[in-house]
Amino acid sequence: MFTKLLKTKTFDGYPDDFVLARIRGRGYCTPVSSAGAVTTRKGLDREYSWIFSLLNKKTTKTFTPFFSLFEVERLLSCLRLDRRGESSQVPQILSDSLLSRPAGSLIEMVRDPAGKLIGIMDLLEFPSDTRSRMERMLVDESWTDIEAVFWETYLKWATGSSRRKDLTFFFQTRVDMRNLLAMHKALRWQSEKSPPFIDEGSFPQSSLDRFMKADSLKGLEDFARRRLAQRASGNLEFDLIHGLAILLHRRARFAGGGPTMILSHLWNLYAGLRQRASERVSHEEVA
Repeated sequence: MFTKLLKTKTFDGYPDDFVLARIRGRGYCTPVSSAGAVTTRKGLDREYSWIFSLLNKKTTKTFTPFFSLFEVERLLSCLRLDRRGESSQVPQILSDSLLSRPAGSLIEMVRDPAGKLIGIMDLLEFPSDTRSRMERMLVDESWTDIEAVFWETYLKWATGSSRRKDLTFFFQTRVDMRNLLAMHKALRWQSEKSPPFIDEGSFPQSSLDRFMKADSLKGLEDFARRRLAQRASGNLEFDLIHGLAILLHRRARFAGGGPTMILSHLWNLYAGLRQRASERVSHEEVA
């Protein structure tokens, strides 16, 4: 499925130890490190493209689900821009992407957002039942639900296709984060029913439904921070991102390097960028 989302590499790449040496040369040493950090999403894209170019064939295959995570995010961002009549921004968003040529052409050449989505589903060979479900949503233009199904399809594929324990842990945790944030949103908005739940995470639906039944936003936040976030900054999403960075860094230290350290570094860059963005917003609000 999502293996067709990323561009094909023509260079064989380097051994993992060489890649790690180059990463360490960038100044990476701690979770959510400020050393060697990227400061813009464009910078993150370029750093990811650089690391992607260094990986050998085996390690590239290992990390295909990870890199696909950010290209799925990019695809959906482009669809949102199209629907708002802001498609002129799309080429800039695609400029440093890892999208395959067919995927990039679909996004740039097809004008109709619905046509783009159908083309993407064809390219990625979505299961027929998922495709039918999303096409029915297109009739009502239920784009929020369409994006939720797209993410659900991706996360199920990524969790099931990961062959390393650290990647499986990463995607199970990403599912947990998505479930937690969906429940958090439902409680804040005082929804009458629980949001859709993705099963591939590390805890069952019942562990979150109890907070909906008790109408306990604080109980959910405490649970999230015990299980993952490890801090309480006032922004649960940022805390979950930060918590995963810390857990991956610990796993990388225990593993002594290798692909686990590469994974930790990749997520650390993203976590650091999100943290600096939130700090800028907070500073501007105070000013």
